[in-house]
Amino acid sequence: MKITYKGKNFHIRGEKELSLFFEKEGIRSGAVFFIDLRSKEVIQRKELLKSEKVEIKPFISGG
Repeated sequence: MKITYKGKNFHIRGEKELSLFFEKEGIRSGAVFFIDLRSKEVIQRKELLKSEKVEIKPFISGG
């Protein structure tokens, strides 16, 4: 699976988890996010940010 964020491509294998550096306050570098492939939403782990959705819109292709 490939995700494009701010012009950069990220390739994901195995578990549907993603670790990225986000340019947004309150999100730590290297935080882990879950990807909902149906709605194409990215949700951060509850332990890290109270399960708030991250305001990005990834383009998901492949699988």
